[in-house]
Amino acid sequence: MGAGGDCVSHRCDEPARSHGIRRHARDRPDLAHLCGLPKPERGGGDLCRRHPARGGAQPYPPAPSQPLGAILILPLVLALLLTQSRGGLLAAGAGLVIAAGLLFALRQGRAGLAALVPLVLAVLLGFALTNSQSAKPGAAPTGRIGAAQEQSTGVRTNLWRTAIALSREAPMGHGLGSFRYLSGKPMQVAQTHNPHQNLLHLQVEGGVLALGLFLVVGGMAARHGFRGARSQSAERQILHACLFGALAALFANGMVESNWSFFGSLWLFWALAGLWLAVSADGSNPEPVGHPHRFAALAALGLTPIFVSLWTANLEWKRLQAALIINSPMTPTSREDVVALAQQAKIDGELWNLAAQVDRDQALAHARNAVSVLPSTRNMRLLAREQLATLGAEAALQTLERARALDPANLDTLGLILDLQQEAGQDEDARQTAETMVEMAKAAPNTLRALPEIVPTEHAKAYLVLAREANDPARQYELYTQALAIYREYAAKTVPYLKSLAGGDEDAVIAGESLRSARTKRDEAVAIEEERADMAKRNQLTIGSGSETSIFGAFELD
Repeated sequence: MGAGGDCVSHRCDEPARSHGIRRHARDRPDLAHLCGLPKPERGGGDLCRRHPARGGAQPYPPAPSQPLGAILILPLVLALLLTQSRGGLLAAGAGLVIAAGLLFALRQGRAGLAALVPLVLAVLLGFALTNSQSAKPGAAPTGRIGAAQEQSTGVRTNLWRTAIALSREAPMGHGLGSFRYLSGKPMQVAQTHNPHQNLLHLQVEGGVLALGLFLVVGGMAARHGFRGARSQSAERQILHACLFGALAALFANGMVESNWSFFGSLWLFWALAGLWLAVSADGSNPEPVGHPHRFAALAALGLTPIFVSLWTANLEWKRLQAALIINSPMTPTSREDVVALAQQAKIDGELWNLAAQVDRDQALAHARNAVSVLPSTRNMRLLAREQLATLGAEAALQTLERARALDPANLDTLGLILDLQQEAGQDEDARQTAETMVEMAKAAPNTLRALPEIVPTEHAKAYLVLAREANDPARQYELYTQALAIYREYAAKTVPYLKSLAGGDEDAVIAGESLRSARTKRDEAVAIEEERADMAKRNQLTIGSGSETSIFGAFELD
C-alpha cells in the first residue's frame, strides 16, 4: 500500500476486481479488506483516518452515525411520552432500555449511558402524570377524556379477552378488517375498531398462519440483524443500537395498542425495520442489491406515505364538507352536494350515512350503500329505520336481528327492536326483548365503559314496558323506580360532565350526548315519575318516604 497511499484504491484498480467491489470499498472503509487491506478494528475508526492519503488527499470524513442515531430514536421516544398514556410511557422506556443494553453489550458504554438520560426523564414524566390532576374529575376536559380512554385497564383487558375468544372461534382468521364488526359478539366490549394489541389483532383477522409467518420472519430478521454486529465500526454500532431501540419501542407500544391499524405507525415500524437491517451487515460481503434497485425501494418507501396521505386527506375533506353542509342551514343544493360527495368517495360508509339523512327520496338506497361498505350496527339501525318507513316492520326487524347478532349487548339496537315490536302489537315479543335489555344492561360492555361519565339510559324503557305489564302494584312501583334510578344516575354523572365540556352550547355533542338531549331525557324521566305517581294513587300505595328529590330537580339543567 505504501506509507501514504490511497487506502481504498491499492488493489481495487486491478482488472480482476469488479467495479461493484471498488465502489463499496471507496464508500465503506469496513469493506476495504475486500481489496486486500486489513479489516479495521472495532471501535478504532476507519483505515483512512489512520493512513492519510498522499498528495493532499482528504481523509475519509467522519460518519454522522452518532447524531443520526439520536435523531432517529429521540423524536419517537418523545412522541410516545407525549401520548400521556401508560402504554406510551412503558414503550418509550422499553426502547431506551433495549438501546442502552445493546450499546453496553457492544462495549459502547458512554453511548449507553447517554441513552439512559432520556429514560430518567421518562420516569420523572411518568411519575408526574400519575400524580397529575388530568385523571381526576375536576381536570381539564382533554385530560379526563384521554385518561378514561387510554388508561382504562378493565376495558383493555376485555378487549384482549374478546380477541382471544374470536381467535378460538376461527383459528384460521375471520378476514382483513373483521374485528371491527365482530368485536361485540363475545359481549365483553361494545363494537369497537381494534383490540389494542397488535399480535392478537393479527391472529383474529389473519389466523395462526399469519401470526406464525410474522414470528418466523421476525426471527429470521433478528438473526440476520445481530450477526456480525461486534465487527462494525463504533459509529455503525451506535446507529445499529439506536435503530433497534426505536423499533423495539414501537413494537412494545403495539403490545398495549393496535398501532399497526394506523398507516403512519405501520409504515414507520417497517421503515425502521428496513433501515435496521440495512445497517446490520457484518462487513464480510458487499451488499447484493445494486444501486438502481435500492433507489427504487427507497422511492417506494418514501412515495407510499405521500400517496396514502393525499388519499386520506381527500376523504377526510369530503367528510368535513358533508358535516358542514348538514350542520348549516339547508339550501336547495345541500342534498345534491352531500350525495355527490358520497358518490365521489364510493367506499366511505360515513358519507353514505350522511347522504341518507339529507336525501329522503333515496334514503333507503343510500342506507343500503352505507351497510354494504361499512356493516356497523349504527348503519344497520339506519337501514332498519328506512326500511320501516318504506317496506314495513318485518324487513326492519330482520335487519335489526342482523345487527343484534353482531353486538348482542347493544342497547340502542335492542331499544329499536323493542319500539318496533310494540308498534307492531307483538306484546309477548316486546316483553321478552325488555327482559333481555334488563339482562344486557348488566353485561360488561354496559357496566365497564371507556367513559364512565356517559351513562346509558336506553334500558329505562325496558323497565317501563315491564312495569306496565306487571299485575302486582308493588312490583310495578319497583320497576318504575328502577327506571327512574337510571335517569338519576345519568343526571348525577353525565349532566355535570356535559356541562363542564359544552360550555353552555346546547348542541355540542360529546360521546353522542348533548345538553339538548339531556333535556329530552329529563322530560322522559318526568313523564315516568308522573306515571308512577298515578299508579300509586290508583292503587292507594304509600311506598316511599316522600323525601326523594324530584327527577326534574335532579337534572339541574336550569
